[in-house]
Amino acid sequence: MKESDSIPPGPSQRCPLRHLIVQSLLKGIIGGELTAGTRLITSKLAARFGVSATPIREALVELEQSGNVELLHHRGAVVKPFGRKEIRDFYAVRRLLECEAVLLACRRVDHELLSSLRTDLEQLVGETDGSQEKWVKDFFAVDRRIHRVAIEHCSNQRLVDEIQRYHSFGEAINDTLQYGRTRHHESVVPLLDFLNALEQHQAEAGATAMERHISLVAATVESVMFDENKA
Repeated sequence: MKESDSIPPGPSQRCPLRHLIVQSLLKGIIGGELTAGTRLITSKLAARFGVSATPIREALVELEQSGNVELLHHRGAVVKPFGRKEIRDFYAVRRLLECEAVLLACRRVDHELLSSLRTDLEQLVGETDGSQEKWVKDFFAVDRRIHRVAIEHCSNQRLVDEIQRYHSFGEAINDTLQYGRTRHHESVVPLLDFLNALEQHQAEAGATAMERHISLVAATVESVMFDENKA
């Protein structure tokens, strides 16, 4: 793990230590610094991050639940294999969970919220000025808000809890890869279709649009990670 991956002094109270540690470890796994079989020892991680053992244990449990590490009894954890299959499995499960949430949330979403999200997304699509880095950052902010529509309005709390477990991994992928504006434009159309479908209370169409969006993102991530980065 790089020194830059350690937790900065005074982390925000709004962001639990566990989450910061999870994000740092996930970036190490995705970036190839923490390879399959790497031991993650609680005491060493606590010293590394400058925290107590408690948030480290909590982070390792979360990483086990998301399938990224295997906990060893009284021995910390070990990083599990991470490759094409794991990426495909991750997005396949995310697609199933979020599409089901869309079906349950469709008629519960406020029309003004959907309209506001569509306006923000359309403005991003039309932007030609400014840096690519800022555009990507703004896109991720809108993208997260759109994905949260189904989560925050879903009537099945167990489903919501399951979806939440996958979000840290997805955010870490976005932060680590930082692929360009052109790639994101490809997944904007199904997001707009998703918002339009929910405005018209068309649950099936909304779920189909979300499925297309996640499938495009999955294909892009796999290509960037295992094809372009190996070239």
